[in-house]
Amino acid sequence: GYLENLTDFGPRVTGTSACQEAGEYIYNEFKNMGLDVRYHNWSYGGYTDRNIEATMPGINETSDEIFIVCGHHDSVYGSPGADDDGSGTVITLTAAYIMKDYAFNHTVRFVTFSGEEQGLLGSHVYAEEASANGDNIIGVLNVDMIGFAITTTHGDNVKVYYNSASEWLTDYTEDVS
Repeated sequence: GYLENLTDFGPRVTGTSACQEAGEYIYNEFKNMGLDVRYHNWSYGGYTDRNIEATMPGINETSDEIFIVCGHHDSVYGSPGADDDGSGTVITLTAAYIMKDYAFNHTVRFVTFSGEEQGLLGSHVYAEEASANGDNIIGVLNVDMIGFAITTTHGDNVKVYYNSASEWLTDYTEDVS
């Protein structure tokens, strides 16, 4: 249902009314889950738009650690963006829906970005601001283009990109997969 609702907006190109309406839809879905939600407005690279962030505060009051699950809700011209990246937005919404009924020691943020098809603009501004704020982001699961496979064999593959700092999370992800 999430994917059908997103693709009904048509192409969600950054800065268009379709992208804005999709953002409102995502915001309201998170809000209906009882999560703390905010619009993260940004301007960068000649574009202006907004990301959507929902937060589940951790129950360990001594922890400042943050985990992020994210995708992007914008798409390219002429495409409803079902795979790129409606599929990632759906996983972000679904993860929030499942996790909302549980408590975690550390804060979990669910974020959907805009401006990604123009060069990772929304996530760039978000990351810069998180760094400037001193946010202690421990791990990020960025879900992008998971809804399409050319063959059955491709549908059984998971590509995980990582750096040495996130190798522990990569190992865990591969074990779960």
